[in-house]
Amino acid sequence: MDPVRLMVIGAGNHGTVYARFALDEPSRAKVVAIVDPNLSRLRIRSKEHDLCENSKALYKEVPAKDNEIWSQIDAVVVATPDKTHCNIVLQLLELGQKYILVEKPMATSEEDCRAMKMAADEKGAVVSVCHVLRYTPLNLEVKRLISSGELGIILSIQHTEPVGYYHFAHSFVRGNWRRTDESSFSLLTKSCHDIDLITFWMEDEV
Repeated sequence: MDPVRLMVIGAGNHGTVYARFALDEPSRAKVVAIVDPNLSRLRIRSKEHDLCENSKALYKEVPAKDNEIWSQIDAVVVATPDKTHCNIVLQLLELGQKYILVEKPMATSEEDCRAMKMAADEKGAVVSVCHVLRYTPLNLEVKRLISSGELGIILSIQHTEPVGYYHFAHSFVRGNWRRTDESSFSLLTKSCHDIDLITFWMEDEV
């Protein structure tokens, strides 16, 4: 099977992590296009993925529908600031993209989440949010234990998010997630992984 050809939108930290998978697993994924308004980031990432000689693979904004690059794209990764997720995903769906992976959180409002889901359903597309913790061996084992009934009836869950003081200060006091009007509250932006885990473990019991 040929590797999945990816367009990565957002060449910051999260986008770089997703793109690195293609470097670690070249038989499974290949980055063929990168979108970011920051030219220095584009240059750095393009060198990592051998795209520096291909100007048609680097974009400051999402390419237009008639751009030939779309014929080379199997899936798109959206790793941009939280408040931009909805508009970008809706744009990609209008462009005919069927497989879209969105960095968490899905969006910063219930209205945007519902708009994205409705549009994806209408287009017959798959829009997935990257809640990766549910796929780790430890959390899968917790899921198995709960579902098997070995732990009995679960009445409550006490779950702690161990955000280090340095990380919280850097990202949620001074960083990109410092203000709810520019992103969202920290329970959503940071702890949505934890909320997803609880709903994954408990399913309809939450």
